Amino acid sequence: MGREILGWLDAQSPVEVASQLSMPLADMMEDSDQSLLRILHYPPVENAEPDAIRAAAHEDINLITLLLSGSKPGLQAKDAAGNWHDIACDAGMITINNGDMLAMATGNHYPSTTHRVTNPDAKQNESRYSMPMFLHPRPNVFLQPGLTADDYLQQRLREIGLK
Repeated sequence: MGREILGWLDAQSPVEVASQLSMPLADMMEDSDQSLLRILHYPPVENAEPDAIRAAAHEDINLITLLLSGSKPGLQAKDAAGNWHDIACDAGMITINNGDMLAMATGNHYPSTTHRVTNPDAKQNESRYSMPMFLHPRPNVFLQPGLTADDYLQQRLREIGLK
């Protein structure tokens, strides 16, 4: 599904964006073993600070993220004007987030999606589960001249303290 979506982006991207790619976006995924499916559990919240959130605002590192709808509300995305919007969590929905690698490869034509997970209100204080599929290109794919997907991934992992 992810390669199909990246193929749609390839087909719809302006010529000036497509011409700066090292290869079509969908081809970046061919034979990649870097993608990651995670299962996230956000437990019920006890005695939270009034403005606390479950997951701080961030962008994903990869090309795109396919996110099966969460089991409960809480996911929000930030628009270009800085406003937060609730993302529906209806059964069967898939949310697609652009990641940093897509933004980098396209000269920010497709900017990375800033998102967060808010705390539940007191009436809905239950566990929340989500299943993001992070689509990463092959490590040797050039996102920009002289910068591979693996170079960028390692840099970002160091920045966030995971390396």
